[in-house]
Order: sequence, then structure tokens, then C-alpha cells
Amino acid sequence: MRTIAIALALSTMLTVEQRDSRRRPADPPSAAVSADGRYIAFTTFSQLAPADLDERRDVYVLDRINHRVTLESLPLTGHASDSSHPAISGDGHVVVYEDGATIAVRDRQDNSTRSLGLGRQPSISLDGRIVAFTSDNLKDVYMWERHADKPVPLFLGPGITPSLSGDGRYVAFSARASVFVHDRQTRTTERIADGWDPCITADGRYVAYVSSIGKMHAVLLMDRVVGAARVISGSRKGGAANGASVNPAISSNGRLVAFQSEASNLVDGEDLNLLWDVFVFDLNGGVMVRVSGDPDGEWMEPSGGPALDAAGEVIAFSSRHPTDASDNKNDFDLYVAGFAAFWQPGPQGAVRRDREHRESRGAQLLKKRATALSNRRPLFPVPLRVSLEDIPN
Repeated sequence: MRTIAIALALSTMLTVEQRDSRRRPADPPSAAVSADGRYIAFTTFSQLAPADLDERRDVYVLDRINHRVTLESLPLTGHASDSSHPAISGDGHVVVYEDGATIAVRDRQDNSTRSLGLGRQPSISLDGRIVAFTSDNLKDVYMWERHADKPVPLFLGPGITPSLSGDGRYVAFSARASVFVHDRQTRTTERIADGWDPCITADGRYVAYVSSIGKMHAVLLMDRVVGAARVISGSRKGGAANGASVNPAISSNGRLVAFQSEASNLVDGEDLNLLWDVFVFDLNGGVMVRVSGDPDGEWMEPSGGPALDAAGEVIAFSSRHPTDASDNKNDFDLYVAGFAAFWQPGPQGAVRRDREHRESRGAQLLKKRATALSNRRPLFPVPLRVSLEDIPN
């Protein structure tokens, strides 16, 4: 397996305030990316639009083309509640999210929002036609087809974390520490592996998921046609990772898998933060890249919750890394990177360093960061300048 060094240009990374001090590093993603990477649905405690009158968590959509954000999670009942777990259709026109204890479906074109009732963990097909979610008691997976009167149960029994294929034909979900795929056309359900937290490709062929290898959580990829799985979160030498890996995301064709990991042996060079980092693995070239870093090295704060667009060219994730020199808040913010064109091959194999060199390198990085802060120079990346737009009444 080849590993590569960080090679992201300043102009390729954008940030938006989330001010999420409640988030834990291993929590599920707080953002979702449309198929073409233009629209990012995300949650934030920041009041980014005039219509956002409280300090609760809301769902916004960022348009990367015109640098505009819109508030999408308007109260359904007249009482404001926290909104979370957004998912977005391929064209960016439909957003589903948790509104308190209910599932909300937001049509951004006709400016309408409807409730699907109690539920959690929503997912939406790329064509925006099918919504899947978990019942509020985490016992059933429900499906809803747009314009239908009400959702219907898909799987009677324990079932959580559904993920939909592009047209909604296939639904991956976990139940009883196993990963299943349901075919809505043939009405059959297949158990594919031990594990949980699945995500499925547009054609339903590949499923990325988390499973235990020994005593460690790892990210794997199942090819349902071949009937074989491979470990994605392996070490740079091809062995086992020395830390847990969770929260997989996958491109539509299954080529790229993003995930977060505590492991320090996935890419070449020292891993000094010993915290969660975000990685992307390219199956075609066997290339692993750490995304949560800059040209000077890794960040010294945790990052996690990756989400990919269909082609795998845009990634969104959250990090405690400062958005700029004035950011002294200990909270998570949103990072959006377009990185595919900037990958550069790094050294082959592992580079061994003794403890003295590690400590020296760590001191150098900390000194460099302190100098950047004292000089008020922008840290990598730079904040995105966005226009604020209210949702019309």
C-alpha cells in the first residue's frame, strides 16, 4: 500500500463555524455532501442567518459555488428544538434531518417541510425519492417514498443506521451486531457480515462498515458480487492498525472510502497528536491519505465525521483545529476540502524515528504553531467568507 503526505493547497480547504462544544470526537458525521459536491448540509450552533433566533443546533446548507448558506431547519411545531444528523439528495434539493425526536423532510425548491413522525438516523437516496430512518426506540427501520401518506416498516426487528443506494432499491442497515442489505425489488434481505454502521454505494455493490478485528474496531469494505471483504483501515505496512477506526463514508462507485481513526501507523511520518484523524483510502491505487492536516504536518486536535460527494472529490468533516489565528474556542467546526487533484506521492514504506527525534519534531510543530498565533498569521485553512440568506416566509 502506498501512503502519501498531506498536499492540500490553502485555497482548497474551507471552514464554517459549528461552535459544537458538545460533540465527542467519535460521534457520527454532522454534515452530508450532495452528489456533485456543490451543497453541504451541516449542523451548527452558530446563528449564521437572521432567522436563526436561538442558540440551539440547526441545519444549514452551504452552496460552495456562490459561498452562500441557508437555514433549513425551521421549527415544525412552533417550538424550537435541536436539529441534527442531516442527509442530502444528490442534487441538493431535499434535506432530511432529525428535528428533536422527529424526522423532517425539507424540500428546498418549493420551500416546504414535513414531518415523518418519530425517528432517528435518516438517510436519503441520491435521487431524493426514498427516505429511510430508524424508529425512535431503535428497533425498526422505516421507509418513506416521497408523496406517500406515511412511512412503512421495512424490517420488523432490531435495525439501525440505514443507508440507501442511489435509487433507493438497496438498504444497508445493522442489527444484532450484523450488517444486512435489503433489496426492495426482490423483497429479500441478505446478511453480509459481522459489524455495524454501514454505508452503501449507488449501485448497491459495495458496503463499507465497521467491525471488530481482534480487540480493535476497523473499517472494512464488502464486495457483494464477489462475496469478499477487505480491510480498509490497515497499517501502511499492510498489517493491523494500532488504533480504532470508525465512521466510514464511501464514494458512489466504491473507489474511495473515508473514515476516522486513532491509529498512528496508517501513513508515513510521525503521528504526534494520538487523536482521531480523518483519512481517505483509494482502492484503485492502494493510496491512503490523511486529510486532517496541512503542508506543515498533522493537526494537534481531533477530527472526525467525514462525508464524501459521489465522485469522492469533496470531503466534509468536523475538527477542533482552529479555523484561524483568532479562533481560541475549544469546539468543533466544519471543514470542506476538494483534494483529489492535490495528492502527491510520498515516501514508500514506513520511516522509523527514535523517541528523541519524535520529541524534537513535536517541539518544532508546537513552536511553529505558537509563532503563527503570535504573529496573527492565518493558520491552515482559511475561513470561508459566506453570504447569509434567510429562507423566505
